[in-house]
Order: sequence, then structure tokens, then C-alpha cells
Amino acid sequence: MLPNSSLLISLFIVTVIFAIGIFYLATRKSIIISALLLTWSIGQSIIAFSGFYTITNPVPPRFVWMILPSIVLILSLFLTKSGKRFIDHLDLRWLTLIHTVRLPVEIVLYGLFAAKAIPQAMTFEGRNFDIVMGISAPLVFYFYHIKNKLDSRILLAWNILGVLLVLNVAITGVLSAPLAIQQFAFDQPNIAVLYFPFNLLPALVVPMVLFSHFASIRKIIQSTIEVKRNDNANVVIFPPLLFFITTFLAVITKYLLPEFTLPIGFQQFGYLVLAVGSVVLFAAVWQLIKIKTTVHPDGVTTAIVSNGIFKYSRNPIYVSFTLLYLGVVLLTGAILGLLLLIPLLTITQKGIIEREEKYLLQKFGEEYTHYQSMVRRWI
Repeated sequence: MLPNSSLLISLFIVTVIFAIGIFYLATRKSIIISALLLTWSIGQSIIAFSGFYTITNPVPPRFVWMILPSIVLILSLFLTKSGKRFIDHLDLRWLTLIHTVRLPVEIVLYGLFAAKAIPQAMTFEGRNFDIVMGISAPLVFYFYHIKNKLDSRILLAWNILGVLLVLNVAITGVLSAPLAIQQFAFDQPNIAVLYFPFNLLPALVVPMVLFSHFASIRKIIQSTIEVKRNDNANVVIFPPLLFFITTFLAVITKYLLPEFTLPIGFQQFGYLVLAVGSVVLFAAVWQLIKIKTTVHPDGVTTAIVSNGIFKYSRNPIYVSFTLLYLGVVLLTGAILGLLLLIPLLTITQKGIIEREEKYLLQKFGEEYTHYQSMVRRWI
């Protein structure tokens, strides 16, 4: 059982209501969306209050029902025409300001750590740096949306950083929960998310924050690039989606070998791989933004990027995705996920990279041929 702290519970409930209120404004005051969010919150609260999630031994774990519906919904919004129309209708100002909720969330997490309900790693005293987004959100909102003094590239980079930071604490939270994939914090596991109202953190707040980042990234890119039907690489699948689905499947495979755990050294190495992957991704995206060419595979490429990290790899973004994938596999001990590297890299190579190379060769000719001869495809 969780220690009874009415102050923490009240603060978190107010934070959840505040987040839903901000998202209501982001949807341009959609009553339907707000009603759906409230219904989902109430439903999840009732389930958690019944003790459903505290039973952690079933396979698949009941925790899946806390996060899977949100994942499916977010994917459907980004994959369907109606979903994309909904995203494009959102108000970028409120999608930025919603991240202020991360400040009170960090305060709640620290209180839960003090109550021995989560590990220190999930707080700003550990390896959770998400408080940076909560503090900077109102500043970014003011200087970009009110004063118009920030470049859209800064806003894009800020959102990408926000995705990496929230994924960091989300992965830490899952791997420290008392589930089959738990890898650390056995002396003080993350039990808070199994109880009301803190189950709403993975069930509602984290998905809402991630969706707001992804939607903002899409809107920023859409406003700064030109998209033409016949002037893009026509890749078989949106690359981040491919890696996200494969990562999700890799984690699920852990339940096929629930007793298998990698040594502590491999877990720490997993964090190093994640950190390197994040740095490579940020450096690659920043270089593309810097010369004002497309980051999106459906966008029109306006220049061959050969500076910065692109001097060492023609596809540093896919290198970073692969590193992030491997980092998660190592952290979760999902050793069977290594087998998924074969189809993952095959699809990436044949369905994405080679199509992009063909497109760039047709468009830039000798300039791209020369670049190919100087820099390796991967590393």
C-alpha cells in the first residue's frame, strides 16, 4: 500500500485536471475530446482503485492495459487522414504551454520517493531531468509565441529534447516497476503507478505530453517544409514509427523469457547506448534544420548535408534510432529483441535508405555520387 499523503494526492489530481484543461484549449475547446479524456481518467481511476493493477504476476501484465490504449490511439492519429487533420487543427501555443505540468509532476515524484513509493532514479535527484521542460515551457511559450523572438528551429529542437527526456523517465519508471521486466530498484521499486491516482501518470499524463511533443514537431515541420507528391523518397514506412513498433515488440518478447536478466553491467551499458543515440539524433536533426532542408521523409530535400555528423555517416538518424533500440533492449533484458534487428535493419535498408538514395541520386546526380564515395552509408 502507498503511504496516505493527502497533499501529494491532491497536488497530482489538480495537475491532471490542469493538463486536461490545457489540452482542451489546445484542441480549440473541443468538448468531445475533453469528455473522452475525462472518461478515460475516471475509468482508469476506478480500475486502479479496485486494486486491479497491484496484481503483477499475470502474463501479459495488467500494466499493459494502462498504456497500450494510449499508444494505439496516438499511432492511429498519426497514421490516418482524419487523425492528421485533427493534429493539424491543434493550437501550437497550448501544445507548448501544456509542458508546464511537468514541474508539479516532478514535485509529486520527489514526494513519492520520500514516501518510498518510487526509486530515486525517477526524481530530479536521480537521472530524471524532465524538470527542465517544466521550467522552460513558459519561457519558450513567451519568447516564441508572444514575443516572436525564437526561431522555429529552436522550438523544434526543444520539442525533440522534450521527447528524449520524457522517454528517459518513462523507461526508468517501467524498468523499476515490480513487473517481469524490472531491471533495478528492487529495494525501492516503482509501486506508485499501480495505485490511484498515480496510475494516471503513465495512463494519461505521459501519453498526453508525448503526443503534444509529436504533434508540435509535425506542425513545425509542416509549416517550414514543402511537401510534393512526386518530389520525395516515397519510403515504405515512416521511420520513427517502424522503430517504435519494433521496440514495443522487443519489450513484449521479454515476457517469453521472464526469468532472464542481463548482468548489471549490461544495464548500465544500455543507458550509455541510449545517451549516445540521443546525442547522435539531436546532432543530426540540428544539422538538417541548420541548413533548412527537410527532416521529414515526405518533405522535399533541398540540399545534400555533408557537414557535422554527416561527415561520418550518410544516415546518422537511422544510426541513432538503432542505438536507441539497442539501449532499450539492453535495459529491459529483452534478449529476443536482438533477433528483431534482422527484419528491422532489412526494412530500414531496403524500404527506406535505398529509396532515399535513389531519390537523392536522381535529384542531385554527381554531387550525391561524390558524397556517397566519401562517407559510409551507416558508420
